Amino acid sequence: GHDFNVSLPDDLFLNWGKISNINLSQNNIPGEIPSSIGEATTVIRLDMGENRLVGVFPTNLAFLSQLLSLRLNGNELDGPITEAISQLSTLTSLYLNDNNFTGDFPSIGTMTKLKDGLDLSNNLFSGKIPSIWNELNQLE
Repeated sequence: GHDFNVSLPDDLFLNWGKISNINLSQNNIPGEIPSSIGEATTVIRLDMGENRLVGVFPTNLAFLSQLLSLRLNGNELDGPITEAISQLSTLTSLYLNDNNFTGDFPSIGTMTKLKDGLDLSNNLFSGKIPSIWNELNQLE
């Protein structure tokens, strides 16, 4: 990785055209995930892991309807993960481990294609795990 040590501009993902892979991992990027991430609707793989990103789970990720792989692991993201995550039904891998997410994890029953990986470890989730484990038996 690199040591960019500079926040990403909020309009970063505007007008990227038909890009399918975004890998900004291991670059020491601080700050929040730009809200314009919801504009990158053709992205199938998004990796922003192993940075210093802060803030909450971006609800506008729900607009990435073709997303197969989401890696936000190894950051300083916090707060609850909203129900918006259930819109990402095309995901085959989801890595949110090693952050500071709190609250209950929402149902991921719509994510029946999660066959390549799921890691939610090392967060601050509380309460009972919803019927997530019952839903996972339907994975392809």
